[in-house]
Amino acid sequence: MKGKQLNYSKIIGIIVAIIIIAGLFLYASTLSSEFRFTSPFSLLGQNEKVSILIVGDIMLDRNVRNIINKNGFDSFFGGVKNLISDVDIAVANLEGPFTINRLLTSSLKNKTLTFTFDPSLAPQLAELGFDVLGLANNHTLNFGKDGLASTRKYIKETDMLYYGEPNNKDETSTIRNLAGLISSLNNPDILKQSVRWISDDRGGLLANIFHNRRIEYVREIVKGYLAHFDPAFFFLDRAQSKYRAPGMGLLYLWELPFMIVGLYDLARRGKRWSAVLFLWVILAPVAASPTLWLPHPVRTIVFLPALQVITAFGVTCAIGWLLRRRLRVRYTGFGLIGMVIFTSFLYYFHQYYIHIPIDGASDWQYGRQQVVEEVKKRESAYDRVVVSTTLDQPQIFFLYYLKYDPARYLSEGGTISGKFDTQENHFAKYYFRSVAGDTSYVNQKTLYVSTPAEMPTQATQLADIQYPDGTIAFVLYEK
Repeated sequence: MKGKQLNYSKIIGIIVAIIIIAGLFLYASTLSSEFRFTSPFSLLGQNEKVSILIVGDIMLDRNVRNIINKNGFDSFFGGVKNLISDVDIAVANLEGPFTINRLLTSSLKNKTLTFTFDPSLAPQLAELGFDVLGLANNHTLNFGKDGLASTRKYIKETDMLYYGEPNNKDETSTIRNLAGLISSLNNPDILKQSVRWISDDRGGLLANIFHNRRIEYVREIVKGYLAHFDPAFFFLDRAQSKYRAPGMGLLYLWELPFMIVGLYDLARRGKRWSAVLFLWVILAPVAASPTLWLPHPVRTIVFLPALQVITAFGVTCAIGWLLRRRLRVRYTGFGLIGMVIFTSFLYYFHQYYIHIPIDGASDWQYGRQQVVEEVKKRESAYDRVVVSTTLDQPQIFFLYYLKYDPARYLSEGGTISGKFDTQENHFAKYYFRSVAGDTSYVNQKTLYVSTPAEMPTQATQLADIQYPDGTIAFVLYEK
């Protein structure tokens, strides 16, 4: 029998060897292409080209402000929109801060050079096609540190980034990712942290060893791997709320003791097929480890079969133990276990059918149908309907609930992009874009749909759609 028992030292050795080999491959891949990690275009192919447009100062005060206020943003910048939007990255120097302070320079005759830009124009610059704004100039601090903080705030609320600081103290650089963010390997924040730590250490051999970007990436992957073994992920409430019932984990809490017993029983048996289950659990999170937002239930669903089998072994052991006990102990044990399991099922169904529709309404796109119904009542009175992209690809819901003809939709251009923040999708009189500072069609009567936070204070609210808990989800308004 001993000859048939599994040698666990060999199993552990194989696992360690796999991890070391994987690490060596990862390290070799970083050495093979320095461009891969140090560039903001890290996921672009080697033969692909990137177009970058860098322009000078952007002035949004003085007489420029007067023209925009009178004729709209496009009256001043519309002529260069195609030039700017056709490149991969457009960079400009923002010659002043975004603040709500009182206007000090209303014309060229005024010699005061203290600028304040209307914050509603920040999203307009983003829609125009700008990606990055420079702040390292002599007007960024026209309203001091508060003005600088305000400028950064309004830029962050758009899809743009910023770089530079008038005194070169912090945030002097930025990284623009063209490929989308799903993996820690193309997360620019990790690279920026590595660069910052090396800079804080003023370079040197130890700094380049300790804060080497390759080490930071490996550390992030290991952290992502280990996050999947957090008991709170499986049995409590660490998993994203979208994928579990409120107050519950991915597994029932009563499964935990049986899982522990099952693991012990499998280890004690020492069979080859036992090792398969252990390896299954060990390898299950490997594929998800380099990704973001971990631990993630959907990416690690491969865990479940092995965990359920291990739990079943634990249940079998518990049943066998009770069957060998006296009749009173046996019945008491089965009764308690049955009561706990039944209560857990009852609690789950209660949470699922009663509380998920309320607590999880925002996670599962509640309110889109109600939005479309409200818009249909009013659309005939408007030239345009602008729907904010914060509704998560709202064109899909409008097409579906309006029963818009697919052939007609395709003939009009169809979906331009599936990204959540795309500004170009539209059909008929419906436009799906950012609603902040929208002045593109100043002479057309427009109905706006957005979240309450996006509605300007001077707007006239026409209707609201509420979540089941009474919180306002979306609003309809006109400016």
